Amino acid sequence: MTHISLQRKLVWMAALAALAFIGIWRFAPKSHPGCDAYTPITGKALIAHAGGGLPTATYTNDIEAMDLAYRNGLRLIEIDFMNSGGIVLAHDDEDRKVVPLVDLLNWMRSHPDALIVTDFKTNNVSGLRMLAAASGDLRDRFIPQIYQPSEYLPVQSFGFRKPIFTLYRLPSYYKWSEFADRTDLFAVTMPVDRADQAHLTSKPVFLHTVNESLNLDVAGFYTDCLIPG
Repeated sequence: MTHISLQRKLVWMAALAALAFIGIWRFAPKSHPGCDAYTPITGKALIAHAGGGLPTATYTNDIEAMDLAYRNGLRLIEIDFMNSGGIVLAHDDEDRKVVPLVDLLNWMRSHPDALIVTDFKTNNVSGLRMLAAASGDLRDRFIPQIYQPSEYLPVQSFGFRKPIFTLYRLPSYYKWSEFADRTDLFAVTMPVDRADQAHLTSKPVFLHTVNESLNLDVAGFYTDCLIPG
């Protein structure tokens, strides 16, 4: 075997190994470590992120997580939704476990003081329209998140509570504060690394995702592992 053909063989072997690694990475279950502990804090409103963190995992959006968040004293619970031929509780199409909407509605009936914050990963307006139709008398216990100013009026017409305007899908340079201040909102939510923008609005501001007590002048946090003190 010549030196050149050996080099080619090594290049092909490296390429095949890289493709195999990509395939394993693409289809392997995502790792979302759970909460080692639940830390009580005071003075901040808390929203359980993606159903709330379990000791074994976060981002589960399942009944077990919601039950634990509720037992820990949280009454605002954010859920990821997808429209996958019907509304399901899931963060993305790689989730191995999805919860049907009816399970959430049944859970809400047995926990009448809990409110659900929506985070649609598929088309938000059409998803919220479907959710409004499916939720019936539970509709006013959903706090919809909107991602663009253009979503406010159609979502408002569906009969939900005042929405949260969340900024994570907008670039950091986007001028959002004028819309926020002239609009009837529950709150504005932004990633914790944009906390320096919180002063730009008179609306309550929530940061995500925060799992330690931070001394920041905001209304509250989306959290996996913090609980009310």
